[in-house]
Amino acid sequence: MKKTTGPQILTGNDLFSGEAVFWTGAGWSPDVADACVLPEAEAQQASLAAALASENVVVGPYLAAVSAADGALVRLREEIRTKGPTFRADLGKQAA
Repeated sequence: MKKTTGPQILTGNDLFSGEAVFWTGAGWSPDVADACVLPEAEAQQASLAAALASENVVVGPYLAAVSAADGALVRLREEIRTKGPTFRADLGKQAA
C-alpha cells in the first residue's frame, strides 16, 4: 500500500451507482462534508485495508489528501469528483 503523509480521507465509487463516496467512519456517504478525516498513517492504512477487503460495496477505494487546517480537499481531482463534469456546469451535482 502507498505510504501517505498528513491528513487523508478515504474515497471510492459506489459499486451500483458509480457515484463518488466518502468514508464517514461508520459507512459511506456521497457528501464529502461527511468524510472522516484520518490524521494518522495507522488509521489511514487500517481504513484503506478494510475498504479494499469489502469491494462488494465500493470500487477503487483510495486515500486523498486534505488540508490540515480545515479538512478541505487538496487535489483538484477530488473536487471534480464531488461536483461532476467540468465542461458542462449544467450537469452533475454542481447544477443543483
